[in-house]
Amino acid sequence: GRGTRACGAVGPRICRTMAVLAATLALLLGASGARGDAFRPPRLAWSELAAPTEASRAALLEALTEVGLVSIADVPGLSEHRAAALGRLRACAADSPEAQVHTFGDGALRRTLATHTVPGPGGAQPLL
Repeated sequence: GRGTRACGAVGPRICRTMAVLAATLALLLGASGARGDAFRPPRLAWSELAAPTEASRAALLEALTEVGLVSIADVPGLSEHRAAALGRLRACAADSPEAQVHTFGDGALRRTLATHTVPGPGGAQPLL
């Protein structure tokens, strides 16, 4: 796709995975609201990860070691991937027998679906 051409050496599958992760992080961080004191993780540009230098590797290692996460900026095709991921998430939660459903008194429906990755070989599941 258009967004995967800028992936560099990492390949389109990893590029898509990183875009989905970046979209998820953006959604989670956006949920903290407009407070001035909101947490802001260390930030690296996508280009620094696609074509790493010693400095970008060191920055990534420091962020993951000290904070445990990193914000990835300027991800090619992020808006398209975000829309696709959210669209698929709704359908997945609606179809999954694992989703928990609660109907509120006013008729509003809340559907919750949680996931996890099983540690070890074969634990990571492929993105569709």
